[in-house]
Amino acid sequence: MSIHLPHLPSFTKFVARAAPVRTSSAAISLDVMLRDIGPQDITPHFQPIVDLLGSSVIGYEILSRGPAPYESPTLLFSRARELGLTSDLEYACRSAALARVARLSPQLRQSQWFVNISPEVFCAGADQLAPVISAIRRNGLEP
Repeated sequence: MSIHLPHLPSFTKFVARAAPVRTSSAAISLDVMLRDIGPQDITPHFQPIVDLLGSSVIGYEILSRGPAPYESPTLLFSRARELGLTSDLEYACRSAALARVARLSPQLRQSQWFVNISPEVFCAGADQLAPVISAIRRNGLEP
């Protein structure tokens, strides 16, 4: 059985490693970065979702990594939650992801794309989800 993975410019094998935060200045730097987070601070990575029975890629999960030394999603999202910035971080991640997908070839843009949304943001209701739909359409994609 062989599985064909199309070439994606931003696809990398990435193992998230938590950057050790040992000093208070490092923690403060992370806090400052999270308070000012924007799509330019996030690097999207595409993880193929494979149908093992059909040996084909059925879509891609878009994973987000922060800037060095805060690449670890565990570090980023747990600290954002502690600071009450989950919604801001997720907005930056979605914006970066949608912009990256919009720059792919038309053929790849037609793939199924999956993004994670935390329970806090999802349960916040339509006020949080309506901008997601708008951003998808603004980037020339269909929800």
